Amino acid sequence: GRKWERCSDRSPVIDLGPVMTSLTDYPLVVSGDSDLLGLAVRELVRNSLEANRSSETDIFVAVNRSEWEGECRSEGVISLDFGLSRGVAAVISVVDSGVGMELPLLEIAPELFFSTKLAHAGLGLPAIIGVARSHRGAFELRTSVGKGTSARLYLPLAPGFR
Repeated sequence: GRKWERCSDRSPVIDLGPVMTSLTDYPLVVSGDSDLLGLAVRELVRNSLEANRSSETDIFVAVNRSEWEGECRSEGVISLDFGLSRGVAAVISVVDSGVGMELPLLEIAPELFFSTKLAHAGLGLPAIIGVARSHRGAFELRTSVGKGTSARLYLPLAPGFR
């Protein structure tokens, strides 16, 4: 596919149709269960794709380093900390330019068995949160109606890679 470059971080972005990806050119090493981490990435992307099926949206998937500033809740933001130290962490981000979520929906979206889609079990976000918990990481969900949603899974860097 076509190669893109974002001016803000200069990391390579590969166009996969509606989903663009960005990977760092330096190692990000985390200690964890590769099957669970793969599940979390698939669920992050699937949630974004399914939530925006009826709208034209861009979806951006990135893996990079980012600062974790601790758990917070404010309008349009929910973050959950499961033992991640403040500072630099590996982060898997899925950001879309879609419809976003109303604030009451944001509050209940992470609940087990909650789904706005028919024939869905409501296990996606709880599974991602479970991966964050089992890796002593963090999870953040930000949304703005009409502007989109970002979901970020923060993971501690392995010793020696901080």
